[in-house]
Amino acid sequence: GDSSSVIGQLGPPVSTIAATSGAFAALLLDGRVVTWGDPALGGDSMTVGDSISTSVVSIHGNPRAFVAIRFGNLPAVTWGDNSAGGDSSSVAFLMRNGVKVYSNERAFAMIRSIPRSTTTIVTAWGDPLFGGVLSSLLREILSNVVKIESTASAFAALLPTGRVIAWGDLDTGANTTTVASLISNGIIDLYSNDYAFAALDTPDPPTQHPT
Repeated sequence: GDSSSVIGQLGPPVSTIAATSGAFAALLLDGRVVTWGDPALGGDSMTVGDSISTSVVSIHGNPRAFVAIRFGNLPAVTWGDNSAGGDSSSVAFLMRNGVKVYSNERAFAMIRSIPRSTTTIVTAWGDPLFGGVLSSLLREILSNVVKIESTASAFAALLPTGRVIAWGDLDTGANTTTVASLISNGIIDLYSNDYAFAALDTPDPPTQHPT
């Protein structure tokens, strides 16, 4: 909570502030990010300092790490706890053109645009048990996602077809076996709490009574 060490760096107006459980990151209007707090939880950004010194358009945090989305084709930058999303090196080639970021306690999921295309795809990183790894098949399925929700340790995505796909911790929503037939199509919205997901189905048409 003590920002005295960086107060001199917070000169230009602050656009937004993101937080982990022990650190803060401030995005300034000039596209620069300033961090403070617990070094292990993202308060120390020296290793990525040059990458977040300009062209950052948004910042996001989970409880243990940060991600900064940068302008245009510049790849997103991550720091903090390496095992909880601070290290995205395994998907470095999939970190450009970020549109929207979602998170749970130890992983991130990012919707990315494809240049010169209307298609979007999803990239995930962080703790594999929390949904931080996507198989090649899942990457292919998660195209033009309408919405992503998260529990404490899982993600669920709503596809344009009305199908819901979940991944991550089986005990907090990723196991959809018992409702697979109910969420295979016709879903119009998706909700979550820390432990479970809820899907809103297309309402049945009103019953027509003979006159």
